Amino acid sequence: NGLEPVSYGTVGDDVNAIARLFAEAAASCDAVISTGGVSVGDYDLSPAAMELAGAETLIRGVGIKPGKSCAFAALNGKVLYGLSGNPAAALTDFYAIALPALKKLAGRRDCLPRELTLRLKSGFRKKSPYTRLLRGRP
Repeated sequence: NGLEPVSYGTVGDDVNAIARLFAEAAASCDAVISTGGVSVGDYDLSPAAMELAGAETLIRGVGIKPGKSCAFAALNGKVLYGLSGNPAAALTDFYAIALPALKKLAGRRDCLPRELTLRLKSGFRKKSPYTRLLRGRP
């Protein structure tokens, strides 16, 4: 997508260490993407770490499945994208929310994903009040 990723590695379940990593990454990158620690469990420390780093929370959770658990914040003019540790949820939030925003920040005009209307092969029971985003292929 024309974006250059920089890895800052992993950090354990330590809110201060996570906050330091957010601050370090935001100081030298245009945006920060992290995975894990954004739900509401005992070890979901990313939103608190964002605030500890001085970030302003913009969004805490979205109405889509998979991908409901997420946190987005702003730190010194940079956006922090806190994605779920669940791979399907992280990919959904990345492609539906983070990538379009990153493309826009990069000055691209083709920011939004291509919209397709597809017919399901079989029925799908939606047990959630949230919008369900399903993987598919044309």
